[in-house]
Amino acid sequence: RCFSNPPRRSPLCRREQGAEHPVIVWFWQVLHELNDQEKSKLLQFITGSSRVPIGGFAGFDSGSSMLISIESIDQSISVFPRAHTCFNRMELPLYDSKEELENRVRFVLEFTNGFNLE
Repeated sequence: RCFSNPPRRSPLCRREQGAEHPVIVWFWQVLHELNDQEKSKLLQFITGSSRVPIGGFAGFDSGSSMLISIESIDQSISVFPRAHTCFNRMELPLYDSKEELENRVRFVLEFTNGFNLE
C-alpha cells in the first residue's frame, strides 16, 4: 500500500510545523481516506514516480537521501500543494480546515498530469 503514518521519530515534517500540527494531522487523515490509485498519484506528485523504492517505504526513511518531507507554506504563496520532485518535498499550505485541505489535494490529484496542471 502507498503511504502509512510515519514513525514519530521520522523527520517527515520540517520547519515550524511538526507532526502534531493540525494541518499535518489532517493531511494524514485525508491520505488514509484515499484509494490506492489516488495514493499512487500522490506519490507520483511528490516524488515523480508512482512506485515505491525497491526496499519499500523504508527507502524513504530518515537515513535515506530519498526522504519525503512536507514543508508548510502560507496560502498567499499558493492555495494548492506544490511539489519539488527532485527533493521528494511537498509544500503544504496552512489550510483553515480539513475539508479545504482535502479539496485542494484531490484537485491536484485529479488535474495534475506529470509536472503541469491540465
